[in-house]
Amino acid sequence: MTIVLTQAWNAERTLPRTIESVLAQENADFAYHILDSASTDDTRRIILNAAAKDARVFPVMCRENKLQNYMSYIERLLRDTSYGDRDTLTIVDADDELLPGALELMKEAVDGDHSDVVVGGVRFFKDDGTTDSLWIKDMHLPKSDLPGIFRYLRGFLCPSWEKLYTLGLLRKTDFTQAKAMRYSGDAVFVTEAFRHVKSVSFRSQPVIHYHHSAGQVTKKFDPLRYDAAEAVFCAMLRFLDEIGPVSFDNRMCLYRFYFKEIVSFLETADYADLPKEEKRYWANLALMAPRLRETLACNEITDGEWRYFHDLCNTMRA
Repeated sequence: MTIVLTQAWNAERTLPRTIESVLAQENADFAYHILDSASTDDTRRIILNAAAKDARVFPVMCRENKLQNYMSYIERLLRDTSYGDRDTLTIVDADDELLPGALELMKEAVDGDHSDVVVGGVRFFKDDGTTDSLWIKDMHLPKSDLPGIFRYLRGFLCPSWEKLYTLGLLRKTDFTQAKAMRYSGDAVFVTEAFRHVKSVSFRSQPVIHYHHSAGQVTKKFDPLRYDAAEAVFCAMLRFLDEIGPVSFDNRMCLYRFYFKEIVSFLETADYADLPKEEKRYWANLALMAPRLRETLACNEITDGEWRYFHDLCNTMRA
């Protein structure tokens, strides 16, 4: 059995495609838990309608948009003794799409390699409708190979990829401190659960379409997120360098992901109730970021994306 978990907040535009992609999974035994985090749009109705049509959907309605509620629900699932330690859990964001056969592929990898975590490849949508893929070769990293790259591994996996965790691994994890975090549940898992991991498997085949929609702000503003984007980007490159040569396409895809993270951070800062001086500070800092200049040099970002970025900065600086 696989638990699929989606946390949604004001996701009426994107949640239907996410739900459709999960329910279309074949040859997979799963239960789909969808949490509405006190949305003010039509998200709640979308979730309830899906549950009324498909018994695999379990709707959960939260009164507040807080990570604590999300993590408490996950802990409740982990205490459910009807699930065994080799059952699994994966998180699908409310704007992404599982590709056909994704759950079957990752569950087979967990069972076949007897891994604690399986990481599947990711396909990114560009704004022009084309796609990039972030992947590495199929491989299995046992515990003996992890210590030298562990500090890079967690940062590498945190912001992207689709991961399937065994419940046995998650049950060893102390989420007490995690409830105070202001990031997604997947970031919490990578930060905390990987302290106990014994082996990790990778599959190069993409299992998810990752959407990063301009103007869609679902995260609370946190100034640490800017530094985190820089640190995670460096960790991702270091990890790929540690395990072998990095393809040109993958390196360019990482630069693109970094650019999207900075834009998302600025969108959140612009949306937040911050003093004009603070918004101006973050816009100026982003414009001077060395990594963004490297990204520009890669010719991986479209003219339209750069215009959006600069227009956003100029709005915040006004």
